[in-house]
Amino acid sequence: TMITHILMNCTSLVLVYRKCGIQPFTAKYLRPLIGTFLTSIIIYGLSKGLPLHFWMIPLYLTVFTAGYIISLFLTKSLDSEDMVLFAALIDKTGLKTDFLKKIFYKHSRNGEP
Repeated sequence: TMITHILMNCTSLVLVYRKCGIQPFTAKYLRPLIGTFLTSIIIYGLSKGLPLHFWMIPLYLTVFTAGYIISLFLTKSLDSEDMVLFAALIDKTGLKTDFLKKIFYKHSRNGEP
């Protein structure tokens, strides 16, 4: 079912591109996929080498999330929409995260607050 879902989505993307000449993906969306794929391979290797216990599942999630975030920073794939979302999250939570703002804006594509 997963393969069918992926194939149907790819077919839809090709049909829309042929008919309208538009495509929703750019390089900034596709670049983090390499880092995500490598992180997934590392987690898969860890999970095959270690016995799976219930407490390890959150650990795998944490490792994957950290790998994805690092991939976003290394490829500078953060965009202005990401900065708006980050600012909204900070406003909602009320946290004082000036150091996080500096890190996010430093590694964003446009680099402006």
